[in-house]
Amino acid sequence: MAQSTRRTALSVRHLVGIKDLTESDIQLILETASQFKEVINRPIKKSPRYAM
Repeated sequence: MAQSTRRTALSVRHLVGIKDLTESDIQLILETASQFKEVINRPIKKSPRYAM
């Protein structure tokens, strides 16, 4: 079974455009947006990572 490696940072330092993004950069942005969408739709809008 192949293990996927999860990226946590873009290959570019500043995101001022999309011209220099790689396919994996775009995938990371879409996955991150999906996670934030789940947080926004919660009645209590706190991410479990930061909830105290």
